[in-house]
Amino acid sequence: MQRRLATILVTDVVGYSRLMEAAEETTAARLQRCHQAMSQAVKAADGRVFNRAGDAMLAEFASPINALRCAVQIRESMAAENADSAERFQLRFGLHLADVMVSGDDLLGDGINLAARIQQSADPDAIWVSQPLFDQIKRHSPYSFDDLGERSFNVRFGLHGAFAGR
Repeated sequence: MQRRLATILVTDVVGYSRLMEAAEETTAARLQRCHQAMSQAVKAADGRVFNRAGDAMLAEFASPINALRCAVQIRESMAAENADSAERFQLRFGLHLADVMVSGDDLLGDGINLAARIQQSADPDAIWVSQPLFDQIKRHSPYSFDDLGERSFNVRFGLHGAFAGR
């Protein structure tokens, strides 16, 4: 199986089930607009969306800095859209740099799972990155970070540091 090093970005809508229960058609339409805007931001940052599952989106980037910039861009566009809406649409972001397996247009492996777990642990509207990704961007990142310390994300290779972008 082919492998490659990739930066993985995972996003997910906070409270999506609750939003769907409260206003199904409105939420579905907002999710469609959100995914469209995210796809455009990913493409503009030289990435590609490789998977979607409900309200989650997974994207791959060759550049960790581009992935981080994309996450910030998406978060800023969501904040602008939320200013015009009674119901906030918040996202969580998880980013990780990993060696992944290629299966057609999809990517597989522990690195994908770890990016998803980082995203699940993030606070609403927060961008969390793994230690390996942070190590690659810390000298050149235009953003500030808070060290969240060691975290366990229930993957077989143990503990990883996590950082929250501001």
